[in-house]
Amino acid sequence: MLRIAQAASSELGTKYGTPPNQLRTPGKLDGELNVANFYGGWNFVFRPKEEKTAEAIADFMLGAVENGVYIGYGQDSLKSDGGRYPRTTLFDALFQMSDPNPRKVKTLCNCDCSALMGDALYFGAKIYNPGFRTMWTGTERKMVMDTGKFIELTDPLLLELGTGLKRGDILLRYNEATGEGHTAVAIDSDDHRDTFPVRIENCAHSRIRSGPGVEYETLQIVTRGDILEAEGTTTDMDGFPWYRVQVDSLDMMGYTSSAYAMPLPQGRCTGDTWLRKEAGTKGKEVIVIPKGAKPYLTGKQTKVGLRVWYEAVYGGHRGWASSLYLKK
Repeated sequence: MLRIAQAASSELGTKYGTPPNQLRTPGKLDGELNVANFYGGWNFVFRPKEEKTAEAIADFMLGAVENGVYIGYGQDSLKSDGGRYPRTTLFDALFQMSDPNPRKVKTLCNCDCSALMGDALYFGAKIYNPGFRTMWTGTERKMVMDTGKFIELTDPLLLELGTGLKRGDILLRYNEATGEGHTAVAIDSDDHRDTFPVRIENCAHSRIRSGPGVEYETLQIVTRGDILEAEGTTTDMDGFPWYRVQVDSLDMMGYTSSAYAMPLPQGRCTGDTWLRKEAGTKGKEVIVIPKGAKPYLTGKQTKVGLRVWYEAVYGGHRGWASSLYLKK
């Protein structure tokens, strides 16, 4: 299940702008700042170029949602509030902190969806543009893309179904005619694609093209031994199979001929074991491969001490696993 974190008011009338009327259900993240299941209707997705940026944004959004005692939703400060709670007060509270963390805010303050996004960019991702304090959905696209730290995605499957969504992706919809908009952040990734790795073989160089056939433009040139993540096969006009593969440099999908790409063989895990970045028990842990799983083997192996380690691909991750539990 894909989830998003957002600021979306549950208040009406004169309460508008007076925190902390979160209307929370105990034990749930369902107040004005809330976590909701993914829904469609977005115009753009802005994907951070670096994983650390994506994680910082997602964690900041969750932290703000979790702090329903002090952080509320509000756009315009009401006269009855004495001007205390406009949508910029969360930014101002964080700005006064030596360690700006939304979980540690202890003063009543407000934000709305785009102000919260600006706070996540400034204090979470540490992109220090003062304009984020008053960013709104009408200016968000330009401000986000002007940082140079994001790519813009408009795939309909991504916008409507969340297919390929990644944790830390920023979602935006905006209607220029009405001036209405909304923004949110993905806190889950779409890990349900049926993917498998293929290796370029039988040639020194091969082309990834924009469609299944030699008549399509070249997106990237790959070399013998390169391993690509494939999502399935399709055929060209002559009925010849092509793999649909991820083009990492462009963060999009392309096609490569099955004449030059071969699926990797699979091994079998006889027990739970770590996939590590480097061979050996001192290698950084990446992901647990469960007993019974069948990771893909690249064919590379090395010996560390008395144990042989195999290079493997599992869950989209590439690393090394011990032959103690991974069998060819």
